Amino acid sequence: MRFRLALHRLTEAEFHGDLFLDTGEDPVPTYGMSQNDLQQILAMNIKGFRLLVERLAFLEPNCFQYKLLRKKDHRRLYLTYTGPIAGNRGSVENGLDGEIFFSFRSEPWPEKLWFLVQAEP
Repeated sequence: MRFRLALHRLTEAEFHGDLFLDTGEDPVPTYGMSQNDLQQILAMNIKGFRLLVERLAFLEPNCFQYKLLRKKDHRRLYLTYTGPIAGNRGSVENGLDGEIFFSFRSEPWPEKLWFLVQAEP
């Protein structure tokens, strides 16, 4: 499944990540990520992504996990939109996009997920 992890900038110093999942429907399932976690991910040389429902007790070398919390579904246009958000709600900037693999059945969408990132050393 395709995904987009966008940077939602509220102010110059305050932002968070929004993960949009391309299910082919409108609206799309959306999850939020903390500013700190998003900064760490964007600084990596990334090799692959996975979504997990449960936290892993053991991770492969160079694999990092980040908590995502379910948000209200967003309009499909956020899979590609970059720019200001109406109503003085900040702006959307590019973060990451690509294919994501699931370790679970995606319907119904859980309230909490773990975003696993495999990075080059």
